[in-house]
Amino acid sequence: DSPRFGEQVIVKGIVAKDIAVGDIFEVEGGHSPLRVEVSSPRLPCSYVDKRNGSAFGMKGVKRYTMTEGLAGWFTRVLVPGELRDGMHLVRTAHPHPKWTLPEISRALYGEGPKRRQMLGYPYWSRSKEELQELCNLPHRR
Repeated sequence: DSPRFGEQVIVKGIVAKDIAVGDIFEVEGGHSPLRVEVSSPRLPCSYVDKRNGSAFGMKGVKRYTMTEGLAGWFTRVLVPGELRDGMHLVRTAHPHPKWTLPEISRALYGEGPKRRQMLGYPYWSRSKEELQELCNLPHRR
């Protein structure tokens, strides 16, 4: 229940494995005009390992959350509005179900040379076509 990753908003009931780039969330019931769009997985910093008493490097919490898409996500505000404790966000669009947060995170940070993985550097080892597909998503800025 205590924030462990520097969260700005904690959303209960949404599982990271089901969130994809381009997903749009709105406040349920029209209590606010707020509309946000998922733009990318969040990358944790080394503070995550320190705060959680974890080992640094390949066996740390940072590495695990980074490669599994579990460190949260960034959104862009499409329509500004208020978000208060107790409001419920609902997904109203899911245009790219293939590009979930874990899928993108694994592709960039969980595959490729171990040294790059250890340092937390992105590396693309999949096909050029798949990279082009991801780069061409209009929702990934």
